[in-house]
Amino acid sequence: MPNLNERFIQSLKTPDTKHKIYWDEKVVGFGVRITNHNTKSFVLRYVIDGREKKYTIGKFPDLSSTAAREMAIELRGKITKGIDPLNDRKRKHDLPTLKEISLEYLQLKEKVLRDKTLKEYRRILERHIFPKFGNHKITSFTKKDIETFHNSLSSTGYMANRILQLLSSIFMTAQSWGLISKSPTDDIKKFKEEKREEFLSDDEISRLMTALNSEQNQINASAIKLILLTGSRKSEVLSARWQDFDLARGMWIKPAFLTKQNKISNIPLNEEALKIVKELKKNIVSDKELEGLSGDVVVSNNQYLFYNPQTKNHLQDIKRFWQNVCEKADLKNVRIHDLRHTFASILVNSGVGLEVIGKLIGHSNASTTQRYSHLLNETLKQATNTFNDRVNSMQKSK
Repeated sequence: MPNLNERFIQSLKTPDTKHKIYWDEKVVGFGVRITNHNTKSFVLRYVIDGREKKYTIGKFPDLSSTAAREMAIELRGKITKGIDPLNDRKRKHDLPTLKEISLEYLQLKEKVLRDKTLKEYRRILERHIFPKFGNHKITSFTKKDIETFHNSLSSTGYMANRILQLLSSIFMTAQSWGLISKSPTDDIKKFKEEKREEFLSDDEISRLMTALNSEQNQINASAIKLILLTGSRKSEVLSARWQDFDLARGMWIKPAFLTKQNKISNIPLNEEALKIVKELKKNIVSDKELEGLSGDVVVSNNQYLFYNPQTKNHLQDIKRFWQNVCEKADLKNVRIHDLRHTFASILVNSGVGLEVIGKLIGHSNASTTQRYSHLLNETLKQATNTFNDRVNSMQKSK
């Protein structure tokens, strides 16, 4: 076991796992935890009433190793007297702040939530919540505080609701820990959000495909095409693995942990999508060829269809590439997610049932697919009008 001094802690490298703890050689149960986001915190592991627990003492370098060790020794003294540090927090002078509880909440959720969701939560906390309420004691909040804050963000209703949702989850966690008796977010209504569903017209699709075909970076272009041709989510396409494709059958078997509905999804590939995947397979770059590749280069390797040699992981985002393509195709205010809506709308207008469409695009709830019902009704109306026109033409011919 190492001696947890400043020099040792500063030398720690970011772990590949969610976090790693290094235990002190002198004080039993005293350690420093480093996360895969390079956050370092002092912790104390102890057993009380037959249960093993961990107490977060403070963050490094805000707290020195010497000060943290002294606090750990003091806490161990309390534990021998039967005082649980976590329960002892309830004393007013030692009650945690919203920021402290929020950071513990994120640690608790690291193995439950997706990395993308955790990243979004951290961004919301740092940009919106901590500047306003970070140093407030967890017990000091009233419903009026949260409601006033939520209303002040009414100009950005979607973000205001995401902030309220995160605060609600954090306060509910604090309530389950016995720190507060009731969440101040209870009964606060979210702003009404208008569903933004844009569908590309035939002409817009044609311009988009022309722009994609002219791009030098055909790997990124293939990612955009697959989103359109399969109706898949951007994250599903960018993280697609070769082991999940059965090219002989023309199937994409999406594993549960990569889908939003957390279920295995078997998606048949249409001819154009299958052609793109086979072309990517043909151009796989070997591990040896990957050496020396860096920067923004994206290739297909033995694991991922869309691999970034610099990060040694699948491609995470194509926002800048998408913006450039939209400019070339003269597409205004079109999101990548609109390609998914376009896929669904074309199928609806072609007479495909909503249940089938829901399975293809991965809706876990049938009610989600109902947003396209108005398009289906229009298609049915056109069908009945076709029959009406045929009958009228028969009558006129007599």
